[in-house]
Amino acid sequence: MINERILQAALRIDLPETFSIKELKAQYKKLLREVHPDRCSDNMAECNEKTALLNESYKLLLEYCENYPISVKGRIGETAQDFWDRRFGNDPMWK
Repeated sequence: MINERILQAALRIDLPETFSIKELKAQYKKLLREVHPDRCSDNMAECNEKTALLNESYKLLLEYCENYPISVKGRIGETAQDFWDRRFGNDPMWK
């Protein structure tokens, strides 16, 4: 199960449910351009706070993506039929 902090970070950066590191970096840069204190013309304290939250979220998600082990056992070269059989093969509805 995904940690609540990870989910909140993904929401803060406005990421979809599944994303790549490349997409994470692109979205982070896009949002940073919008809230960075150097480009802030309104409330500087609010821009600083948003930038800090954005940086914290980005670092957390990047660390998670770089260090979370992903299992590919039984998935490499798997056909659609293999997937279906593995996922639903024992379900009496499909027999």
